[in-house]
Amino acid sequence: MKRLFEYTTPLTMKLQIAAFAIVLASAFAASAAGSHLVLALGLSAYGLMSWPLIRDLAPVAWAVAIHGRWPARNI
Repeated sequence: MKRLFEYTTPLTMKLQIAAFAIVLASAFAASAAGSHLVLALGLSAYGLMSWPLIRDLAPVAWAVAIHGRWPARNI
């Protein structure tokens, strides 16, 4: 897993940590208020903030799954 995250940028990892914090806070707020809307907004924000990480790691995962080897660093 550590090697997989070497293909991302530090900014992408910081954005992923912030997205996790937002979804965690929205989950607590949604459970306290009983609101599905708050949970839906938090999860949609998580999805949008996770897109750069998915965009960085999808070609790497594809290369490992199809070719069975790690790609060069310039993906």
